[in-house]
Amino acid sequence: SETQRKGKILHAELLSLQQKFPKQIQCIQGKGLVAALIFKREFGHNLVSMVVQLAMQKGLLLVHTGRESIKIGPPLTILDDAIVEPIPANLQNDMREADEVQLTTYCHSRH
Repeated sequence: SETQRKGKILHAELLSLQQKFPKQIQCIQGKGLVAALIFKREFGHNLVSMVVQLAMQKGLLLVHTGRESIKIGPPLTILDDAIVEPIPANLQNDMREADEVQLTTYCHSRH
């Protein structure tokens, strides 16, 4: 089905994101166009909150479950290009930015 086809694209992009951030992202779960990024506990809540907040500021709506995960559920009518380009690119930038903020905060709190 169209949902399964688009879901495969989404999951491939999210797996690629996991490979870029293996220290933070534990795994990708989900089926079809419903997916979750599961973060490792040591990065958990703070990193997830920052990523979701940064994504929202850029117009990408994600759901923070209050634990170590972000839920992603684009509309069924999403175009393939919108799955391949904006979602992973925005998440990648948000992950980098949140990781830098978290590292800076950690370094300042140690002094």
